[in-house]
Amino acid sequence: MPRGRGSLTALIAAELISSLGSLMSVVALPWFVLETTGSPGRMGVVLAAQSAPLLLVGIPSSRLVARIGSRRALMLCDALWAPATAAIPLLQLAGALSFPLLVALAFLAGVPWAAHSGSQSAVLPELLGDDVAGVARANALLQTLSRLAYFVGPALGGVLLAAVGASTVLLIDAGSFLVSLALVALFVRPSAIGAEPGRGEAGGWRFIRHDAWMRPVVTAQALSQGAFMAMGAAIPVLAFATYDRDERLAGLLLGLWGGGAMAGSLLAYRLVGSRDPYRLGAAAWTLQALPLWALALTRSATVAAVALALSGLANGVRVPPIAALTLGRIPAAIRGETMTVAGSLVLGGGFLALLAAGPALATLGIGLVWAGIATAQTIAALIFVAAARRTGRAGP
Repeated sequence: MPRGRGSLTALIAAELISSLGSLMSVVALPWFVLETTGSPGRMGVVLAAQSAPLLLVGIPSSRLVARIGSRRALMLCDALWAPATAAIPLLQLAGALSFPLLVALAFLAGVPWAAHSGSQSAVLPELLGDDVAGVARANALLQTLSRLAYFVGPALGGVLLAAVGASTVLLIDAGSFLVSLALVALFVRPSAIGAEPGRGEAGGWRFIRHDAWMRPVVTAQALSQGAFMAMGAAIPVLAFATYDRDERLAGLLLGLWGGGAMAGSLLAYRLVGSRDPYRLGAAAWTLQALPLWALALTRSATVAAVALALSGLANGVRVPPIAALTLGRIPAAIRGETMTVAGSLVLGGGFLALLAAGPALATLGIGLVWAGIATAQTIAALIFVAAARRTGRAGP
C-alpha cells in the first residue's frame, strides 16, 4: 500500500475511533449534568464552557498548527482530550467534583477543538493533491466513516447510559482519544503529512475576510454549526422532559441523524464526480434545513426521528463538495492555519448557540427552541445558495 494511502487509512481509523467515543459523550455529558444537577440551565453552562475556548484560543491556535504541522497538532489534541475527559468521572467517583470544577474541565476539553478541526481539514489535500473531485471523494469516504460514528455513537451511548451510567461512558471516550493518538503516532508517517511554513492566524484571518467565497461560506457554516450544537442540547432535554427521561430515545434520535448523514456521505461519494459541486452543495444544504421545521410543530417522537434522519442525509451529501471547493481555493502555504481560523469561527457559532440554549430551554420551551434551530439552519442555507450561484458563475 502506498505510504500516502496507508497514512490516510490510519488517519480515518483514528478519526472513526475518537469520533465514536466523542459521540457517545454527546449523550453522556449532558445526561451526566442533568442527573447530577437536575438543571437544563446548568447543562447549558457546561456545554457552553466546552465551546468557549473556540472564541478565546481558537484563532491563535492556528499559529501552533502552522508551526508544528497537522500530524503533531492532531496528536497534541488527543493528548489533551484524554485526561480532561477522564477527570470528570474520576473526580465524581472520588466525591471531589464541584460544579465550578466540572465547568473548568469542560472548558479544558474544548481547547483542542479548533486546532483539531483545522489540522484534519488540511490533511487530505496534503496527502492526495488539490484535485477537487479526488479530495471530495476522499472527504466523502472520511465523512461516511465519521458519520458511522454519528449513527452508532449516540445510540450506543444511550444503551450504555442505561446499562453502566454516564461516568463509564465518559471513561470510554477518554480511552478512544488514547487509541487515536497511538494510531496517528505509529502509522501516519511524518513524511506523508509535512507541515509547510505559514504566516499564522493573520494570514488565515486575512484570507477569510477578503475572499469572496470564504467569507459567506464560513458565515453560513457558523450558523449551521450553531444550529447543530443547539440541536445536540435540545434532543437530550426533549427525551428527559417530554419522553419520561428515556435515555435510549435520546441516543436513538441523535443516532438517526448520524445514520442519515452516513447514508448521505455514501451518496455523495457517487455524486461528486458527476455533479456540479456548487449546485450539489446548495441543494443539499436547503434540504438539510427544511425537515427541522417539523420538530418545531410537533412533539411526536416518530416525526422527530424521520425529520432528523432526513436532515442528516442532506448534511452528508453537502459536506464533501463544499469542503473540496473550500480547500481547493486556499493557497497551500496557509491552508492549515486558514482552516484552523475557519474552524474556530464555525465552532464559535456553536459556542454562542450553546450559551443561549440552556436558558432558552429552561424559559422558552422546547418548541420555540426548535423553531430557532430551524431558522438558523435555513438562513445558513440561503447564504450558501447565494454564494454558490455567484461563485459558480464566476469560477474559482
